[in-house]
Amino acid sequence: MRDVVMVCCRRGHTLEDLLPEINSVLEAFVDPETTTADVWFDWSSSFAMVHLTPSNGRGEIKMHRVKRQRAFVYTGYVRPEWRDPATIAAKLAQREGRLVLDESPGGIAAYFLADTNHGQCFAWSSHAGVQSVFYTVGPRCIAISNRPLLSHVVGFETTRPTFSVRWAHQIVIAGSTLWDDTPYEGTRHIEPRSMIVVNADGRLEHRPHPVPLQRRSYPDGSKEAIDELAHESLGAASVLRGMPKAELRLSGGKDSRYVAAVLSRAGADVESVTYSETHAGEGPLARVVADHFGIPHRIGTMPIATPENVLATVYRNLRRSDGLLSENRQLVFGSLDRSDGQPFIDGQAHHPRGGYGIVMGDALKVRERMHGHCDGLRKLVVPELADERARRVDEIIDGWTLSHPAEAAYWMYSDYRMTRWINGSYLAGSRQRPYVWLCMDERVLSAISQISVYDRSSERAFYAAMIQIAKPGIERIPLYEDQWKFDRAGKDASPFPDGYEERNTPFVLPQEPGRGRASPERRLGLVWSTFRRLVLETKSGAAVAECVDPTVRAALLEGGAAHESLGLTHGVLVDFIWRITAASLVLEGEWLSPQPA
Repeated sequence: MRDVVMVCCRRGHTLEDLLPEINSVLEAFVDPETTTADVWFDWSSSFAMVHLTPSNGRGEIKMHRVKRQRAFVYTGYVRPEWRDPATIAAKLAQREGRLVLDESPGGIAAYFLADTNHGQCFAWSSHAGVQSVFYTVGPRCIAISNRPLLSHVVGFETTRPTFSVRWAHQIVIAGSTLWDDTPYEGTRHIEPRSMIVVNADGRLEHRPHPVPLQRRSYPDGSKEAIDELAHESLGAASVLRGMPKAELRLSGGKDSRYVAAVLSRAGADVESVTYSETHAGEGPLARVVADHFGIPHRIGTMPIATPENVLATVYRNLRRSDGLLSENRQLVFGSLDRSDGQPFIDGQAHHPRGGYGIVMGDALKVRERMHGHCDGLRKLVVPELADERARRVDEIIDGWTLSHPAEAAYWMYSDYRMTRWINGSYLAGSRQRPYVWLCMDERVLSAISQISVYDRSSERAFYAAMIQIAKPGIERIPLYEDQWKFDRAGKDASPFPDGYEERNTPFVLPQEPGRGRASPERRLGLVWSTFRRLVLETKSGAAVAECVDPTVRAALLEGGAAHESLGLTHGVLVDFIWRITAASLVLEGEWLSPQPA
């Protein structure tokens, strides 16, 4: 994993004063035995950039410099023809006061440019925002990084971060946030689909993303739109060239079979693994899909922490993710460390499948959906917090200008859900080995933004692209306890291949009592004692619990059948307890170590 910290001194401060302190802070968080630091600085502009790369050279990217006037580098990955930072830097241009890049390098990356000629520093991420950019306005400098922790400690020149209770409350209300906050006080995500710019005098502003989304929109059922999605999906697989054989996380569902089709058609060298019990869950179905594409397959074990080692497991995963939270279950997965450089491929493809899951013909529908979610929270949290979230929804929607309706769906999913929800697991995974996510490739997302709202939300576009890419017969392999959205209205004449009956006969295996998804105790038994200790015995847990409705809090602390007494499903309550626990553990800070990388 490569990390970058870009430093811009604020008015009245110089690099000569700042660099010794910054170096001492970085020494506390970076292991010199495994990491090499490449430092660029310019005394006159008081700009500096620190590029941290693995000492063994694996995945090394050289910072591109033009004398002392310009430095450019990226983290993450781009398509092969763009891998040299000099290639990207040569195509960056200043037009009418803004930085532009006419063609996307593809892939998932965060970019950093210091330009002394124009007296400005720039940073942005690819459109998905999964490889995010964070910034901190400190007393003497502004620090920008792909890691929130490094941005925070450099910006405030400290080895002990200050955690944000506000962020914790926002996590509790929804699991991810509509705000740009991070676990660290004063450290924020850049705004969605934007570029952050810092001027030599210390002024900070957000400007439009250098690579704009396409402004056209294909009509319903457009073959050209499907062709473009299929083409860009296949192009996204090119990032695997030159890498060792990759490991595909294959569930066999809609998303991963799409990715398996892309990899098979592209001729990528992969093996697949399903983390499942051998004769239950998704394992047997995934084997059917893998056999269809001729991809080697195995059942893997992903150990889940026990109550005895849950804290150690969660602490390790928080270190990897810099304290960012995603799905709660990912915090309790046991170690899957790999040091051989073998990339793993995420089979998730929600963007092509339809974005946020509803037809967004206009902003009003977005508002109705999001306010409905706020109303559902009122039974769990104090009213002020639900009201704050509702105001944030209005603030976002009222300030949004739609070129066409698909842009609302794009923002709601790509920037809100992915940046705030999955960023933690992406950061954690990519710190161990290359994390390749074909469907988050910037060019794939640009193609998605042009597909009609109906074709996205009904999954017709995704299905048609998969059939175009896949070997014949994939449509006859049943899904796992699911079906295509366009099937829910019943059978009708359509241009899609046959398979309706098969798609509505899902691949379902009986589960033993007390096991798998049907178990009401599976996650409560793991988290309840930790939750209770945090809320009753620690300041951090008590601070987080302040946002929970007092009646709900009392019922949760008693345990037992709290879901029955509150009239809520067991799953909702367990997920709520996990969010309180995870946010409390982050604030507690015990997961930090001298070298959390």
